[in-house]
Amino acid sequence: MWPRTSRGQRGYTALRPTGMGGLILLEGIFVDPTCARSGFGTRLFETAVQLSRKMAGSVILIYSSPRAVEFYDRLGAIKIGMTPFVFSPEIQLSMFAFTIPAS
Repeated sequence: MWPRTSRGQRGYTALRPTGMGGLILLEGIFVDPTCARSGFGTRLFETAVQLSRKMAGSVILIYSSPRAVEFYDRLGAIKIGMTPFVFSPEIQLSMFAFTIPAS
């Protein structure tokens, strides 16, 4: 059953519980490049929030590529640090935490 994934023809989002209380890891959001800047990424993130609630999540942990930092900032995620990307340590990923609002 894990990770939870929502797929459509224009993109997907994937989540995984961390085993640490209500902390949910956002494994990824992908938007087809032809749909970029159309609001589809925001709708996928909203889906991720809904799926996280179903997993009893209270916070979503996000490792963001440099290109997506402004996106997560705009959505209200709080930058909590930086970490090297596991497959390319020279690339630094921003770490964000998003508190899941009460439904």
